[in-house]
Amino acid sequence: EYLFDSYYQQNQHEQALIHLKMLQSIYERQKATPALFKSFERYLTYYPDEHSLRFSLAERYIKNQQLAEGLEHLNYCFDWHYREQLWPKAKQIAERILYLDPQNNVLKLKLCEIYILLKEAHLAIRMLQSLLKEKPNDLHVLFLLAQAFAALGHKRKAIVAYSNVGKVAKNYRMKELALKAYRYLLELDPNHVEAQSIIDELNPPVPDIDITYSL
Repeated sequence: EYLFDSYYQQNQHEQALIHLKMLQSIYERQKATPALFKSFERYLTYYPDEHSLRFSLAERYIKNQQLAEGLEHLNYCFDWHYREQLWPKAKQIAERILYLDPQNNVLKLKLCEIYILLKEAHLAIRMLQSLLKEKPNDLHVLFLLAQAFAALGHKRKAIVAYSNVGKVAKNYRMKELALKAYRYLLELDPNHVEAQSIIDELNPPVPDIDITYSL
């Protein structure tokens, strides 16, 4: 451990890693699980973006019946891949988390976004319909459902869903969400009079002002 710290502080990261792996190998042979986990955590303190190692540590925690610690690292991995828009890997990690923590509805919504982006909207619809049984009036779930219908070419269903989201959002004075829903609706049906009318109402065009100066 001393050599690892010493090499790291001297910016000799390759040597630091070699000595850490040697240390971990010793702990593995001795079956010193707490010390092994501590060495992984120590390494990740220095190199937080080593996501393959973090994922491996998470699975070790889970195998050792330490679910909370495992989920903490899996969620860290997911958040990073989601921010970087690395959708296939983010999808894989999210599905693993939900297998272990099936009540994580916030993650379910993010996974549905990813399904739609990866052209797997049919999987999103299945999950969103399940969420709607728990929260039938959740506007974010309904909005994603509309997007999933649109992605699958179910134009009529998407228009109805966007319209419903827009109406409810407008009633609750959620202006941005209402505008977003009606704008997506107009992309599907440019001649939708009601949608255009409500957009104009919520976001009226700024009139041209003719300013003349008289001296």
